[in-house]
Amino acid sequence: MSYDLGIHAWYESAPDQRPALFARVAGSVPGSIGGRLRVADTDPSEIVLDVTVQQNEESIESALKPFVGEHFAYEFERTFECSVPSSTLDSTKQEPRPLTVYLCGSGYGVDGYYYKRNGLLRLSFSNVGVFGVPSRLFERVQMLPPGSVEQVQALKVIATISHNIDLIHEVASAIICRTDPIHLMVCTEWEVHPLTAHAVYHRDLAEFSVDLLRIVQLHEQGGLYLQTPEQTQKYSEPRRISQDYGYLRNPASRAELATRIESYAKAADACRETLPDQYIKEALLTSPRTDVRQLLRSLYIAADQGACGYLEHQFLDLATLFPASPSGYVQ
Repeated sequence: MSYDLGIHAWYESAPDQRPALFARVAGSVPGSIGGRLRVADTDPSEIVLDVTVQQNEESIESALKPFVGEHFAYEFERTFECSVPSSTLDSTKQEPRPLTVYLCGSGYGVDGYYYKRNGLLRLSFSNVGVFGVPSRLFERVQMLPPGSVEQVQALKVIATISHNIDLIHEVASAIICRTDPIHLMVCTEWEVHPLTAHAVYHRDLAEFSVDLLRIVQLHEQGGLYLQTPEQTQKYSEPRRISQDYGYLRNPASRAELATRIESYAKAADACRETLPDQYIKEALLTSPRTDVRQLLRSLYIAADQGACGYLEHQFLDLATLFPASPSGYVQ
């Protein structure tokens, strides 16, 4: 599996604040010291800085200070540590994997595409496969004698690897607490959409219900998440046509999801006005199959299957609280 796992974050920061912001985000990931820092001007081919820096916030910020403006993009390459199975599958070892931190201004690239598609900041962890348990490990457990020393050890290997996703949630939480983004999303590659997200945070709780409006908008009109359809339809056609609801879903489940979205379209239209924050908070805190963290003034919600799960049920269950939905109510 060659897809990367990404953390995307949106801010209202001015360009002159971005060297410090980028440095804080790059410093939120534990791991190796030092990395390659590059700056491009207007276009990916126009590299104006290419240096190796120590992975501390001061050195990164200092190197970036001469490069301020919407037309610049920053890129920092480093590594992160994760657990991988040994060749014999009976133990694990720590292994460094590539991580790239990006910041792209709204004037960088053709039509500001990177900014519109990914948000201001994106962390790309390579690759999503290390955040799931390989099927051959489960097959090994089934083949071993029940309760044997070998099977117990194999289960320990699975447990260790299944905790790799914890790093993503810890980094996302650190970014939220250190930089206060407006929105943050964990997703695979560029699957930037609430229903293909593995985790979501909004500074304003009401934005979770507004996401239902966005889901319907993206389904019916197309475009990119958090962007107006008129400006970004050329990049992504309506999901009702493309059925682009994530690589983890098969065609049948995509069609079923599309039907559910269409049935809740009316409910989404009343989201922000009819659902108080306490309803949103209570619904998300009690949602099954969800890991929830209370961070700053809001919630960080994550699918309990990590990189192998989406937040479909959490969002569409939230839609049932609106009076226009098939089972909606307002108290």
